Amino acid sequence: MTSHALNLDALRDAATKAGDVHKDGRLHRSRIARRSGIDPGVVSRITRGENGPSPRTLILLAKAYHLTVDKLIRTD
Repeated sequence: MTSHALNLDALRDAATKAGDVHKDGRLHRSRIARRSGIDPGVVSRITRGENGPSPRTLILLAKAYHLTVDKLIRTD
């Protein structure tokens, strides 16, 4: 069975361009949440790898950062 996870590198690249990364390189999860309309707790859990993103979450992130959903999916 194929599992899907967030392509954190793609999100980090897009978030960096948008200014949603701390000076030390960590993702600014509250800015990502605000920009995408996703609950901050959800953003935190998916960026830490605790949960996989739902289809809705992927769509919201893709729209917020002008990416395709395919770009945000990492297939293991």
